[in-house]
Amino acid sequence: MQKYTWFLGCPEWGNAYWSRNFFRPKSRPDSYLAQYADVFNTVEGNTTFYGIPRPETLRRWRDSVPESFRFCFKFPRIISHERRLQEVQAPLEDFLAALDEMRDRLGPTFLQLPPTFGAAEFDVLEDFLRRLPRHLRYSLELRHRDYFDRGDVEAALDEVLDDLSIDRVFFDSRVLHASRVRDEDTRVAKSRKPKTPQRTQVIARHPFLRFIGSNDPAESENALREWAGRTAAWIQAGLEPYIFIHTPNDHHAPALARSFHGMVRELLPELSGLAEFPIERAGPHMETPSLFAQD
Repeated sequence: MQKYTWFLGCPEWGNAYWSRNFFRPKSRPDSYLAQYADVFNTVEGNTTFYGIPRPETLRRWRDSVPESFRFCFKFPRIISHERRLQEVQAPLEDFLAALDEMRDRLGPTFLQLPPTFGAAEFDVLEDFLRRLPRHLRYSLELRHRDYFDRGDVEAALDEVLDDLSIDRVFFDSRVLHASRVRDEDTRVAKSRKPKTPQRTQVIARHPFLRFIGSNDPAESENALREWAGRTAAWIQAGLEPYIFIHTPNDHHAPALARSFHGMVRELLPELSGLAEFPIERAGPHMETPSLFAQD
């Protein structure tokens, strides 16, 4: 039987709301990561965008997850947003040294650039990417429209990424921006999350999707099914995709991620099932219906 590898998770592992719908009752926050990693096998490490954790914190995270789990840490904002990839040798060395604490628990480390980082700075971007150590894997998230021109700029970008085996992040916020505003979290997310053109071409071996859904799961279904089809095709082709499911406040991200897993498994029944959520294992067994149950 062919062994498939793919990674599915959320943008965080410790959302306090999840004490209501994911974690075991009365769980301590220091147990959240281990419980999360008992269900999902990857997570976005957005915490490193704001600062580099202490070595002992990183070691504790590493020891809390199985060997098969992968952290996808984000480059610090001092590198990407404040200094815009220039004169960053010192913070880059600090960040890479911190990543070394995680050793074999690393997925692609992703570099998110601000929406003002356009083609005028392409040479800066290329120089930075070419200086990165090659023993790590990377994904790049671009938000400036220059890099979606289907012309010379995008072709030059893809050529560099192909040469370096760097994946381009697929950022899909279509559902969020098409959704109705029913709460403050959705309003804020709409104002902060960019609208970028969609791309689906895989450059390296680890397609990296960040999907921003709605707090109403029905609004996410069609787009998720599109990505489920692509994900199943990637898996069958021997690629190792990383899929991260967001919602405006991420309260229901685990449930939406589970529904996505079910969609992919409908296409690839041989895939392993997803473990029950810890809160479900804590009490009498109850079958959890799909978020997209039909009338």
